[in-house]
Amino acid sequence: MTHVGSVLYSQGNRIEFLETAGTTNGARVTVRAVYAPHGTYPPAHLHPSQTETFTVVQGELRVRMHGQDRTYKAGETFRVPPRVPHAMCNASGAPAVVNWTVEPALRREAFFEALYVETRDGRGRSSGLKGLLWRAGLLWRFRDEVTLAWGRRIHPHGERPKAVRPS
Repeated sequence: MTHVGSVLYSQGNRIEFLETAGTTNGARVTVRAVYAPHGTYPPAHLHPSQTETFTVVQGELRVRMHGQDRTYKAGETFRVPPRVPHAMCNASGAPAVVNWTVEPALRREAFFEALYVETRDGRGRSSGLKGLLWRAGLLWRFRDEVTLAWGRRIHPHGERPKAVRPS
């Protein structure tokens, strides 16, 4: 169980809990994330009912959202509304430090714990069927917090391009 000051590590990344669901009556979770240099984008994903707000404290963070890539630098803040597909990484050569708030908290703390601890311990990095089943189970358990943007491009306002029928 997380508390203010808890720290999780995985693959060169680190998050420290600054606020928890318990300290905010479920209103939010805030972490300070340190992203390792030369990262790559994770799969595009969205949060069905949570808003994420990021403030870059040090370094820079590349964000893919609304059909474009943008790099945010120290002192800049951006928000990811619910249901908007996005992905982000630190593509620079130096660590990036980001304050990251999720509202409402829901079970985001437990999701972070499962993702960081199980990835660190090797279960989430397994290739083949074992890794696929672990990731599918994680997404199923935390489907109210995160879902992959299946079949969606990271497109303006989370909309999918409409198919055009030949005339």
